Amino acid sequence: MPITVPSDNVLWQGRRFKTKRYKDFTDEALWLLQGKGSIDSKCLEVHIVYYWHNWMLRDVSNAQKSLLDILAKAGTIVDDRYIMKLSVEKRKQPKDLPEKVELDINELTL
Repeated sequence: MPITVPSDNVLWQGRRFKTKRYKDFTDEALWLLQGKGSIDSKCLEVHIVYYWHNWMLRDVSNAQKSLLDILAKAGTIVDDRYIMKLSVEKRKQPKDLPEKVELDINELTL
């Protein structure tokens, strides 16, 4: 059955505002990504692993947009529209360790 899945960009009507938590994440992520280099390819493969304390309650699809957008904003990638292959995992992180995310970004040869 053919179907067109809408982008997150067209799911909402009217104006949305970024929360303080999102602004804080953006500031911290931009600081962490400083000087980490960039990949200028327009054909990328990205693998993401989230390590969360409450991993069974978290939805990995809800974490994609902000993370991929910040990679483009930081200049790590040209634009998230050039991601041709995306894989995502979530894993349990012990409570005594901080939550984290691991990224593996590579040029993809089609």
